[in-house]
Amino acid sequence: ALYFSLLSVNPTTVALSYVVVVLLVATSWGIAEAMAASLVATVCFNIFFLPPVGMLTIADPQNWVALAGFVLTAIVASQLSGRARNRTLEALSRQRDLERLYALSRALLLSPGRPSMPAAMARQIAESFDLETVAVFDHRTGTVAWAGPTEVASINQKLREVARQAVSLHDGPMMVMAIQLGGAPIGSLAIPDAGLTDTVVQSIANLAAIGLERARSQDAAARAEAARHS
Repeated sequence: ALYFSLLSVNPTTVALSYVVVVLLVATSWGIAEAMAASLVATVCFNIFFLPPVGMLTIADPQNWVALAGFVLTAIVASQLSGRARNRTLEALSRQRDLERLYALSRALLLSPGRPSMPAAMARQIAESFDLETVAVFDHRTGTVAWAGPTEVASINQKLREVARQAVSLHDGPMMVMAIQLGGAPIGSLAIPDAGLTDTVVQSIANLAAIGLERARSQDAAARAEAARHS
């Protein structure tokens, strides 16, 4: 409207202005919006700035060139901006996972008392990663501890089998994996398949292994202290 009503500019200036608009749309929204902006820009460019003015002469070769330029700009810009957004989201996701793993490691290893028992461990994993349900099986005591409002009874046997066989498996929406220390299974862990990467899931299992071993060491030290005083 500005160019058509107030400013006298040549078609090249108009075309470059439309390209800038299409680039901004592609960067801010995406390819669908950018394609729509390209089509609108082509129609407006054709009707208002290319002779004969006021007519949609799409048969003119230069109009097809303009359309191809706008569409190509939209595709390239939206793809580049989409990749940039994806990389940013991945970086933020990795940062968030690292922060959660750090918080979990502090809760398991630096808290006073005996925070690494299976029930407390399950609760801390659930709280750190906003998981609805977490189960921890301690192979030494044969107990299964759950955290969260939902307890899946069918998982209990799977936890024992996974700990015995040192494998990982999916049981519906739940992932069940062995907790190993020094290559030997000492328990197992069940968490929802909530989109966590394999690296994060393995890191959780490794922290759980250290936590279980710490609890065992504390139990052994407590028994030894009790025996010494008796």
